[in-house]
Amino acid sequence: MYPTHLEEPATTCFPKSRGRSIQCLACVPAALATCIVCLAAVEPARGECVPARADGPRLALSRSDTVLFREDFEHANTQGWVLHSPGSNASDGMWEIGDPVGTITDDAFQVPSQPEDPYEGAGCAFTGQNAGGHAGGGDVDGGVTYMLSPAFDLTGQSDVTLTYARWFFNRDVGLDPEDFFSVEISNDDGATWTTVEYLGSNDNANYWSTCGFSLDGLMNFTPTMRLRFGAADGRDYDYNLIEGAVDDITVSAVWPYGTGDFDDDGDVDLCDFGRFQECYADPLAVDCEAGNMAGDETIGPEDAEAIVNALTGPRQP
Repeated sequence: MYPTHLEEPATTCFPKSRGRSIQCLACVPAALATCIVCLAAVEPARGECVPARADGPRLALSRSDTVLFREDFEHANTQGWVLHSPGSNASDGMWEIGDPVGTITDDAFQVPSQPEDPYEGAGCAFTGQNAGGHAGGGDVDGGVTYMLSPAFDLTGQSDVTLTYARWFFNRDVGLDPEDFFSVEISNDDGATWTTVEYLGSNDNANYWSTCGFSLDGLMNFTPTMRLRFGAADGRDYDYNLIEGAVDDITVSAVWPYGTGDFDDDGDVDLCDFGRFQECYADPLAVDCEAGNMAGDETIGPEDAEAIVNALTGPRQP
């Protein structure tokens, strides 16, 4: 199987547009100059992408996270993604969902262009199935192809994080300024877009990388949020080779920790404890956020221990 994971960080580069040093990573084999990629195009969102290792951990949520939107592409397109959405103009290599046929572009060095396997499981989203494993067939040609998510609701949420695994192959690094891979988010059902991550014509990342970005501060959260993933072959040069893939997309928020102070009087007393007991006994009870002191979305024994330890006031329930 050809290599799709990275060795140790190789060098440091200084993108002129940002004026700061960014760690670069070199893909296996490290001697291939076209495999060096700077993981720098992550602004304005706060976050990072790191290479996924074959024996490394998978993307995971902490116990205090609540999932607001999730797509692992294991069940075809059951959620209703638009695979060549408005704004797309590519003539080939449109997004598909399934199990990609892996391709390579250099027999001597076994340079991967399309992933042989999804990041995890049996399915992912990718740009154009390359039947027969021919790298030049089914790649993105003649423009951009966008994949649009279904709408999801982030109303009232905070500490929201977007995570995903992505792959971007750009054989002809620096040749066409219109080559790119992008991740965007919209809060108005796709009318306008804000960039989360952008890899341009000088980038190549032909391996699975896991990415995580904070969405707080990018925009107001609404009931009509959407994600859009794009891969583009610029039209200045006709024979560029561009491939993209995405897997394991999750939008999550940290479940707020309760204070135990149900009546907002500045202390945690027996009156609050009595209200906590009602929430503990009835899973369907409402207005129980103050009792969620363990921050794990449910009221349970850990919350009971926490509120007992927090008792300060003398009032009786």
